[in-house]
Amino acid sequence: MVRIGRVLLVALVLPALTLALASTVTLLAIQADLGWWDWLVFVLGIPLVLVSGAFSVRAVSTMLVRATENGTAGEPSEGAAWICGFALVYAVVFSAVMGTPAWLLLHRAQTTECEVLDTARGPDEPDDDGGTQPVYHHRLACAGAGPTDYAAAEPLPAVVTLDYDPSGEVSPDDLASARSLAAIATWGTGVPMAIYLLVAFGRGFFRLRTSAASSPAPGPRSAPDSR
Repeated sequence: MVRIGRVLLVALVLPALTLALASTVTLLAIQADLGWWDWLVFVLGIPLVLVSGAFSVRAVSTMLVRATENGTAGEPSEGAAWICGFALVYAVVFSAVMGTPAWLLLHRAQTTECEVLDTARGPDEPDDDGGTQPVYHHRLACAGAGPTDYAAAEPLPAVVTLDYDPSGEVSPDDLASARSLAAIATWGTGVPMAIYLLVAFGRGFFRLRTSAASSPAPGPRSAPDSR
């Protein structure tokens, strides 16, 4: 049971802790409002994330490798370390850099169903490619306290579902972009972490089997001396 607990610690708890630390650094940088002291969050937080990640990956490599009288029982797996290392880096980037800001925006969003009362095309606006794109202004009637107007690059259907910020600080366009980024970040975090867990648990259960098979069987007990 102790060795199974070590496998769970190395394969599950340590990488989850690294992701949590990285997301916490991003949250503090966005929410703490420390002014010129925001740099302190990164100066202290990023090395902590790096140390946690390196420790997690090293623990996978040396999982259940122990010293014995004749050397070591088992060999570290550098291949597992490299795979888990790359997977953890991708997961941290997608989760902390892309996902956390998007999830933070969506946390304040509410979803409402709106009826499009009127659509009017406005003057074209420049797009990201240096050209122009059409802009359609819509007058809406939304359930609750939803938006009353919405601009889009194409006409909306008669009934549309929109995300909106009740405080009005974040536009529906920004919330729509945040939802797309959140979906990308979810996949970008989930797939590398699935690879990490597969390799780490595979390494752990392989070591459990090989270490159990190589353990010496207990010798027969000698009969007590009757003298």
